[in-house]
Parts: sequence; structure tokens; C-alpha cells
Amino acid sequence: MLNKLMTTTMIAMLAVATTTGAAKASLYEWDWTPASTDGSNLGYNSYGGDINSIHGEFNTTTQTLKWLVNYKDESSRDPEGFTLALNNGPNPKGHSGELALIYFDATRSNPVLTAYGYNGQNSTSTFYDGSERGGNQTPDLIGTSRSTAGFINQLIDRRESDNSITLGFEINTALINGHTPMHPGPGGVADWFGTGFDNHLGIWMHSFRGLDTSYSGDYLTQWSAKKEGWLDGSDFTTTPEPGSIALLGLGAWAMIRRRRNAAA
Repeated sequence: MLNKLMTTTMIAMLAVATTTGAAKASLYEWDWTPASTDGSNLGYNSYGGDINSIHGEFNTTTQTLKWLVNYKDESSRDPEGFTLALNNGPNPKGHSGELALIYFDATRSNPVLTAYGYNGQNSTSTFYDGSERGGNQTPDLIGTSRSTAGFINQLIDRRESDNSITLGFEINTALINGHTPMHPGPGGVADWFGTGFDNHLGIWMHSFRGLDTSYSGDYLTQWSAKKEGWLDGSDFTTTPEPGSIALLGLGAWAMIRRRRNAAA
């Protein structure tokens, strides 16, 4: 009778753990298409590339960020890069000293990714002006695929079987999130978030066609384009990776089985 009561209690505890597991998940995923109705304050313009879909993943434990953007085949009007700022809910624009801005450049045979402290105003000026204050402030350099060790897992620029194009990356954001901003916001360095998301996501992404870039050493000296589009929004809902919740359940059930077998 006691063993049965213990088993019942453990199953009840498992039910509670499973329902709360989403809040404790370490891997969060986000998928978006132009038909999506999730989020708020949405703005979308396809001038820089007509998006089929976006897939994002962020692991809050390993700090791995994956971001894949699939664009429609538009012949010679292919997108050639994008800029990206992310956070865990609010619209990122206007948050100087808080977020990183990632530049993904696919104009070369090997894509280049650089990250800067976002100036809160404009993606096409952050690489040479680190703050919204008057004049051009020193850019806040964080990392580059050209030389920063332990930063880049994968950079992707590929033509798919349906002739669409996928641009994206997988990076270790520990460097970004541990960065001390050169130009802190009103709350000082404590305002720094870096990049990533959990159960909500805010996005500020611009896509570019006819992109021209140049570099001095490892960092940008030019980022200009003939066409620029955007996807802005806040409070998008992400999906906690279900595997972590399932593993929690399996672990608890295994513990119940072991106790029952020991009692027998």
C-alpha cells in the first residue's frame, strides 16, 4: 500500500514538473512566415528579399544561436545579406547600449559575419558609429568570423533544390552576451543584453539586395545596398524544445520504476 502511495505521489509530481517544464527549457525555437499572425507591432517589407520562412533557435545553457532565413527565388534579384538584432520580447529598435547588431555578408564566396554594439538607430551606420549621440562615435566592435576564435560554428549561403536561397549562421553568443558595451545606455553597463531569446522574442532584421561591402582588416568599412527591406516586431511567442520536457518525464518515470523494482 505504501509503495502504491509513493508511486501515485511521484506521478503527481511528474505531472507538475511536466507542465512547468516549458518555463525551464534551455532550447527555444521560433518559426515565422509572412502568413504568421503572432507577435505585435509587426512591420514587413520585402524590398531586400522576399522571405519564405525564418527558423531561429537559442540555447540558454550553451548560448548557441542559430538563424536561417529562406528567400524566394527571384532570379538576378537575390538577397545578399542581412542585419539582425534580437532580444527576449520588446522591439529592439531604439535600445542603444543594450543589444548586439549582427551583419551577415553573403557577397563573397565565403560569407562574413561581424557583430557590433547596436547604436539603437540604424543598421547601416552602427558599424562606423557606435552611439546615437551627435557625430560619429567609435564603433563598438565585438567579434568577426575572420579572426575571433570560438565564435562561429557555421555560416550558410546555399541554393536549395527549389532554387530558393538560405542565408544564416550558427554562432556561440557567449562572446556577445559577456561583452561590456563601449557606449552604455541610460542604465549603464547593466543594461547590456547582447542577443538571444527565451519564451518571447523581439526582432529587428533588415535584408539587402545589391549589397556592396568592404573591410579594413576584419571589420566593415562599407555596407551599402540598392534595396533594403525589413522585418520588425515584438513579443513573438517561441516554442520550448519538447525534448527537454520529455527527458524530465522519462527520468522521473525511471526513478519510479527503480523504486518499485527494489521494493519487489
